[in-house]
Amino acid sequence: MNSLEAAFVEAMAGHLYHRGMQRMPARVWSWLLISNPPEQTAQQLAHELQASRGAISAAVRDLGRARLLHRTRNRGDRRDYFSTPPAVLRRLISGMGPILTEGREIADEGLDLLANRPPADRDRLQELRDNKRNTCQCAGKRLLRRDESADGR
Repeated sequence: MNSLEAAFVEAMAGHLYHRGMQRMPARVWSWLLISNPPEQTAQQLAHELQASRGAISAAVRDLGRARLLHRTRNRGDRRDYFSTPPAVLRRLISGMGPILTEGREIADEGLDLLANRPPADRDRLQELRDNKRNTCQCAGKRLLRRDESADGR
């Protein structure tokens, strides 16, 4: 990994860390986004990220559970190869749909409970509800545009 790649990995990992991902899985995933070859063994990950095999093992386990990592094995080779799965971002965004919808529905119930209160009492919850609606709509539009561009439309 050269210095520019290392800077990218640390910047992306920092971004993911501040949004809730543990640091080592964030570093592994960030490297897999730009690594060449795209498939990396645990030994290669440990070398490139200057991390212990134990840290890599825990990170790939966590990423695998989150379905952010694809694990393959070549015939006759006992090593596992790790990469980012195809269409991972599309799957992540589409997987957020039910979470955002449920949150919006709960916010709607809360707004119903506050129906007789002054608008100032409802503002925070209304903002959350509107944000969830907008996030759902924006994510759906992005997926549609991405699918259309992938199909050559």
